[in-house]
Amino acid sequence: MSTPQGVITFAFPGPLRDRLVAAVLSGKKTATSGLAIEWELEGEALPVVGQLHAVVDSNEQPVGVIETTSVEVIRLGDADLSLAHDEGEDFQDVAQWRVEHERFWNDEVIPTLPAGALAGLTDDTQVLVWRFRLARPTSCARCRWRLRGVGSVHQSRGDEMVKWFGRIRDRHKTRRSERRATHGERAQRRNEAKARRQRHERFDDKGGPIGGGPMGGGI
Repeated sequence: MSTPQGVITFAFPGPLRDRLVAAVLSGKKTATSGLAIEWELEGEALPVVGQLHAVVDSNEQPVGVIETTSVEVIRLGDADLSLAHDEGEDFQDVAQWRVEHERFWNDEVIPTLPAGALAGLTDDTQVLVWRFRLARPTSCARCRWRLRGVGSVHQSRGDEMVKWFGRIRDRHKTRRSERRATHGERAQRRNEAKARRQRHERFDDKGGPIGGGPMGGGI
């Protein structure tokens, strides 16, 4: 039994990954796509046909193994119905595929990239399309042991991929924390502005309290 040479993660841990992994294990999902610039920034070589990769769930546990059948980089504007169908997410057409992917990339991926790495998504944006087939589910203890053992004896491609995906996750968590902090600051400024408006509304246009005499007794 061949040992997977790498690890593939779908989206980030949570409901979306759970759905995608379930689609892979059922054989419904046979393709995935991502921004090619992610690979370029990390200096990673693209997967090659015939290579095996372990599929991990939201707990980062191996649940299956896929075999790469093709890898290509396309323009975002050249995505077709075949790709939309093969991604196994019940997209009705290419337009729906693009809306959902752009939403995910804009919300979850681009904010984690270095500033200025990608100005925005256009028809010319480079997309990595990775097609595969389910080689086997990883249900046996031996399969899990073999995957966990990759890199424990020698530095392997699988171990490098685990570290690469770990860096992506860490970068994502950091940027998400920064966005939460920014949102908190904005909320605080909104609350302060609201409080100022409420204080101003208590006084009439002559500076006196509404329904009363001069403010502060005229001091």
